[in-house]
Amino acid sequence: MFSQTSVIVKKVCTERYSVLRCLLVDFVSYVSKVYVMCYMLVTKTNDRDLTMYRPQAPQILVKRFKTYFAALLLVLLSFAAVAHVETPDRKDTLWFKPSDLPLSEKIHVKQLDNGMRVVVIQNSKPKKTISIRMRIGAGSLQETGKQPGLAHFLEHMAFNGSTHVPEGDMIQILERHGLSFGKDSNAETGFQQTVYMLDLPTNDQETLSTALFLMRETASELTLEKDAIARELPVISSEVRERTTLDLRILKDWSSYVLQGANIIDRIPLGTLEGMKAVNQSRLKAFYHNYYTPNHTTIVIAGDVDVQSVFTMVEKQFASWDSKGQDTAPYAKQVTFPTSAEARVFKDSNVTTHVELNYLEPINRAPDSRAKRVDEFMLHIANQALQYRLETMAFSSQGELLSPYVGSYNQFDVVTSNQLSVATKAGQWQAGVNMLESSLRQAVKYGFSDQEIQRQLDKYHTLLKLDAQATKDTLSSSYAAGIVSDINNKMVSTSNEFALSLFESDVLSKDTASFNQIFNQHWSNPYPRIYVMDKPESNVTAETVLEAYKNSESTPVTSYVEADKVAFAYQNFGKPGKAKLVEKTAFGDVTRYRFNNGVYLNVKPTEFESNAVYISIRVGKGKLDLAKKEAALATLFDSAFIAGGLEKHDINDLRAIFSGDKLVPAIT
Repeated sequence: MFSQTSVIVKKVCTERYSVLRCLLVDFVSYVSKVYVMCYMLVTKTNDRDLTMYRPQAPQILVKRFKTYFAALLLVLLSFAAVAHVETPDRKDTLWFKPSDLPLSEKIHVKQLDNGMRVVVIQNSKPKKTISIRMRIGAGSLQETGKQPGLAHFLEHMAFNGSTHVPEGDMIQILERHGLSFGKDSNAETGFQQTVYMLDLPTNDQETLSTALFLMRETASELTLEKDAIARELPVISSEVRERTTLDLRILKDWSSYVLQGANIIDRIPLGTLEGMKAVNQSRLKAFYHNYYTPNHTTIVIAGDVDVQSVFTMVEKQFASWDSKGQDTAPYAKQVTFPTSAEARVFKDSNVTTHVELNYLEPINRAPDSRAKRVDEFMLHIANQALQYRLETMAFSSQGELLSPYVGSYNQFDVVTSNQLSVATKAGQWQAGVNMLESSLRQAVKYGFSDQEIQRQLDKYHTLLKLDAQATKDTLSSSYAAGIVSDINNKMVSTSNEFALSLFESDVLSKDTASFNQIFNQHWSNPYPRIYVMDKPESNVTAETVLEAYKNSESTPVTSYVEADKVAFAYQNFGKPGKAKLVEKTAFGDVTRYRFNNGVYLNVKPTEFESNAVYISIRVGKGKLDLAKKEAALATLFDSAFIAGGLEKHDINDLRAIFSGDKLVPAIT
């Protein structure tokens, strides 16, 4: 019997961020790439609920974060945005340049006289709770030492003593108010920012006041005693050693090759053991006084609050903070672009064979705007059309080709990478090179059909509509994280409703030729940086990869022919059965029915999400029911359930039949 399995069919998109935010900025909130997205390696995060990406599985759906996570574009700053700005006479009150995109009506912004920005979002999901984020606009890129780690170390010191909170007392204060360290209180260091986080379980004035007091202590009152620094060194060094893994080795190797010249990985926020050992009180205090200043600080508060009362409380706590620091300068080092196709090979016994083609272009640093977002969304639609082709080939390859990926995104704010990748069976990297090169050349030369583009438009139109319907279910922590991400990326925080209206008015109306044109603009570069991973015993070299690539280039391609869409074969399941009420639980509000064929149906209404239905199907008795020889099914079944298709339809048939449908399946 199969192990116990759940199949969830979700009618709404993830509440974490709006769909368009995820798609445009870093679908790595939906589809993520390993090296760029090794967040736990590149950033410092205490006990965060993050997915650890593996390079051999580049196509992973993530429901969390993401570091890039995320941003959308703006309408008429002079009208829509200023309506929510408490001090519109200050040009730097908002974090983005004037734009023709509308700031979400839920967002209220104020700047204190000392230059600190305050953002408040009234939101009642969950009720009577508050999420607080304090963003310091400085991270590892602002360090001056030879080895990174100073910004990360300083973040650790926030919990090790301040003027009014002795070392060790901060966690006790948090616990008295119902917060647990790691789950409700946290911090993370990135390349350009350091973020302190508190998720308050209650919205009473005393708890909020205490939280703001602790944030102020962190912002301006850290004592940074020598003894405390010495005690923290073994702790942070242990963390660095723990995260110095194969993933980090790959990330460093990949970055030094694909991002040549930028040296971005030399400033990794996690830091190095050498960097941590080089930290001393003098350097910590210099960084602290230079960058932990009001003009570099934004407090974001989202939750079940009164907006004006929160502004008053924040001003009472932070208005006396008067400190002038050093301006942050943009990272100056630039990526060098290839003048011919290049290749690099990484070998390790623990990797899966993996092929990646990176086509680089300068980042579009134009201010956030309606036109820019439309272009980015159109490129994403075209990219997804190519990904659909690659997935079709992969599903038909009987395991020879796995996890194809197509994406265009900002790499660490130093370059834009248009990237193709696929995993293959061990040693069969050449098949991956051929697949990626020929498929891209085919798409550039012949374009996509009306049917291919319409499939992706239908898909994302559905998701955007569901996302707009689910706006009131967005969690306060999601709003807070989204605002911080938007500030970091200088993006306008627009609403789900605006994302839908922008798509309907400016994207749906475009013809297929427009999508093909924008695809060609970004993918016609003839000089990729090719990155291959394989086992040590493989005979693959940079030279053999380039030879395979050139051989593939010389092979003619014809226009893509898509299989005809078939009708769903399962239209009649026989005479409907009858269900009998069995019980209604006193705890949990679950109503149980039993059909005359023995199947049980459990129904539980909730208020967590509107317009959403989750269906969980459990079959069998679970892992304990498996014989020893069937043990592998416990691991294989979840994937096989989806990839195996049905008796009358393979997975490609099902993808075509249900494209654009409101069902969003997931295996748990």
